[in-house]
Amino acid sequence: MSHTLLQYLDNNTPVSFAQITDIITNEMGTALILDQTIFYPQGGGQPSDQGFIKNIRSQDLFNVTSVRFMEGAVYHYGTFMGNKFFIDDHVELTIDSKLRKVNSQNHTAGHIIDIAIRSLDLPMVPNKGYHFPEGPYVEYQQTQSDPFNATEHLEYIQRQVNNILSTPTPVSCMNISYNELVQVSGYIPTNLPADKPTRVMKINGYPAIPCGGTHVDNTRDITNIIVKKISKKSGMWRVSYQVL
Repeated sequence: MSHTLLQYLDNNTPVSFAQITDIITNEMGTALILDQTIFYPQGGGQPSDQGFIKNIRSQDLFNVTSVRFMEGAVYHYGTFMGNKFFIDDHVELTIDSKLRKVNSQNHTAGHIIDIAIRSLDLPMVPNKGYHFPEGPYVEYQQTQSDPFNATEHLEYIQRQVNNILSTPTPVSCMNISYNELVQVSGYIPTNLPADKPTRVMKINGYPAIPCGGTHVDNTRDITNIIVKKISKKSGMWRVSYQVL
């Protein structure tokens, strides 16, 4: 299986071009595999992009409803809206820009909340983030006795989030070496390889955070973030939020 070049890592363009390298059908449906793509595959707590792939030759469309990443290749699942496509066909890719914006806002918001939480310097480590529009949250594993005072800390986190959003600040994504990551990140996941570059997102003035998702270009692209509640289950602390 040939690998897919991940164009979404370098830019947020909503339209691009590619060539079909394979067409497969499995339990998830029919998928087009391309030599390169701007479609973000579901992962890292972020839902996949949706949109259309147009056959340059026939002008027929393929409606992309779900995208997955497996063994270096991106699978664009969906349905043909006309004649079928063939391997080596050249295609035009168009993502749903409104959906991408919502997903990017939710993902960046999760990291903004993480920045606020880390400033508390509590005895816990990040576990995961869920940045879907339906009930997004960030989750932490405590390393000592209960670190959170739900009411007091929720108010503090909300103030810190408001402070971050009060000044329009650029958000950037880049690949850096492990040694650079040690210098600029407040937390380094134990599963990151030390011999490979790591993609990070960074809000100017704050620590970089390892992340492979999509993000807004500036904090001004998020109007408001509401920290809804702090809850605990099975030793995990969950901070739920909403982007307005």
